[in-house]
Amino acid sequence: MPVASLPNRFGSGDFGQESYRFVDDLAEAGFGLWQILPLNPLGYGNSPYQPFSSFAMDEIYISLDLLEKKGLLEHVPSYLKDADAVRYEECRKFRTKYLRKAYAAFKGDSRFDEFSRQEWVRNYTVFKTFKELNEGRCWLEWEDPLMKDFFK
Repeated sequence: MPVASLPNRFGSGDFGQESYRFVDDLAEAGFGLWQILPLNPLGYGNSPYQPFSSFAMDEIYISLDLLEKKGLLEHVPSYLKDADAVRYEECRKFRTKYLRKAYAAFKGDSRFDEFSRQEWVRNYTVFKTFKELNEGRCWLEWEDPLMKDFFK
């Protein structure tokens, strides 16, 4: 079962309370494995098989409830709680607003400094920034030659 299919009050499942409950239910039923789709940042058509990174996890799976519990966020209101399907673009837009707030609260932590020094993190961050600047187009279509040079 894909993580995004777990029940959640933000329109898509994540690695919050419901995932722990699901794993407990699996164990209680005698299962030892949970087969999931890849967790990479979803690519074209929200496909996990065309990811933007082989190292990063899609931000949509970060639990806003757990960030709230850890004191990195104030109360986050429910959003698309009763949707019958995952509306990825809407969920991503909603969650991003709160993930940016959690980032601001966490970026002075020594664990953040250690994490952000990894080369893949820097490269992925630059890639995502350029992709947003180019309205989500494929990197081969980016107009600024400096952006293309960065990834050669």
